[in-house]
Amino acid sequence: MAVLLEPFQSVDKIQVFMRMLRFDKVITNENDGGKIWVFWKSEVDVQVVHMSSQYVSLRISEGDIHFLGNFIYAKCNRYERQMLWEELSSDRMGVEPCLFAGDFNIIRSDVERCGGCPRTRIAMDEFNRWIHQGGLMEMNSQGGKFTWCNGQQGLSRAWAKLDRVLVDANFLTLFPSAHCSGLFKLASKLKKLKVALREWNKRVFGRTNNQIAILEENVESLEHLLQRDWDNDIERELVRCSNESSSWRRREDIRLAQMAKIKRRKIHKLRTSNGMESNSPEEIHLGAVDYFSEFLHRSNPAREMPDLTSLISSVIDEED
Repeated sequence: MAVLLEPFQSVDKIQVFMRMLRFDKVITNENDGGKIWVFWKSEVDVQVVHMSSQYVSLRISEGDIHFLGNFIYAKCNRYERQMLWEELSSDRMGVEPCLFAGDFNIIRSDVERCGGCPRTRIAMDEFNRWIHQGGLMEMNSQGGKFTWCNGQQGLSRAWAKLDRVLVDANFLTLFPSAHCSGLFKLASKLKKLKVALREWNKRVFGRTNNQIAILEENVESLEHLLQRDWDNDIERELVRCSNESSSWRRREDIRLAQMAKIKRRKIHKLRTSNGMESNSPEEIHLGAVDYFSEFLHRSNPAREMPDLTSLISSVIDEED
């Protein structure tokens, strides 16, 4: 299956693209602008659930696997995106596996943009609220951090992350190894480079513990030599080895501190008040959402407003 957003082509050419991409079937929101094209093979069963100018919702099935695929091309206008979040918050969310993919035309925070005008905080909050209320998680992507550029030059150039893939816990259970591929060629090259750098690092520097052990042995040997017969060259070499050993120890301390920090930040297991344990990231995520939702509901119960009409003075009395 493949999805094209804003293809900059007439809908009349959709069949040409279908054959060129070697798919058997295609659908588009032609009556609502025709900016979303979805292609698929005949062995996949696709049923239209909803279609609008901002998204196409399809029930996708292949054998025993089925899920709800929502392909997004959001508007630039904030109020139109508000309508999109409301439409996407359907009763089917949480019932069957759901996937939301495409151009959402909004960032989640300022770290997802570089240059250009800042996005309004309220628009980002509305987007994040829809994600959190639906219990959605963003799939890991490969490649560049930003997915959109305005094409300007110099200081006018701006980048942003507008495209993403969001899924619920049911989808991750169905596809546990799913991920989102971006700049695949660049990612493949970087992966090969990582292997080469790892081998080079082992060959040139070796392992940290080994280097520290070798330097400590050198320091101990040089100290014994100085104790027997003092020499300027030996003393200089002793100072050099001592400084290098200290440098390697500082690097190792920093590395261990970073590893400990990463481990502390990660929640490996979650146990609820009723004794149930969650081990997977998806179950921990949903358990935390359920807990705080219930906690906030208990802390702020709905109360009737008191009648304060007796405290408001009449502007016009009965005689008037």
